[in-house]
Amino acid sequence: FSIRDLSRPVSSSMLKSELTYGEFPWDFSSKMIAKCIEMKGSGVNELTFLDIGSGVGRLVLGQSIRHDWKACIGVEVVESLHRISSEYSEEFKNMTCPVKFYLGDVFDTEDDKKLEGFTWGEVDIAFCYCSTWSAKSNELNELSFLLARMLKRGAHVLTTDKTLVSEPGAWEFKLVASESGENPETGGKSKIFAWELVFSNVGSFV
Repeated sequence: FSIRDLSRPVSSSMLKSELTYGEFPWDFSSKMIAKCIEMKGSGVNELTFLDIGSGVGRLVLGQSIRHDWKACIGVEVVESLHRISSEYSEEFKNMTCPVKFYLGDVFDTEDDKKLEGFTWGEVDIAFCYCSTWSAKSNELNELSFLLARMLKRGAHVLTTDKTLVSEPGAWEFKLVASESGENPETGGKSKIFAWELVFSNVGSFV
């Protein structure tokens, strides 16, 4: 079983009409994730990876093959896509890297930092394919506040085509890398931004 086997087509009838499903190019995302691993300066087996909006789980499962993570996690709000990812994960039961998919909305969080058993504080590197998210601007205000509140200081976040924001005195996301590459789904190029949460007064890890 390989990364390239994760290619089952996804029918548009599975999707909620208000959501846009897509898969970011594997090689491009993997290159930037590897950069974040290098910046961590610790063994990848000590790091946990999270895909926000994990779809059918291709990135999560691919990363579990590519690197010996401590754990690879995906969170998806669309039940039909989550079901497919759960079916895929059955093929990975004997992998050394634990793989777990959660069904839910990351914005529906509780003060105990949990999402149906998922603990935000364990995440070291998070990826979010947000190119098609509807927004009045390219700034991810709601996501920025959520991540500043939920992630531990030093966590890295990768966003596509849209940027995290900082709030002076409350939290700061530092841009540590960026790179442009081809993205067939947008009909041109996309840009990945790599951020580090260097300061936060709004979370439980102050």
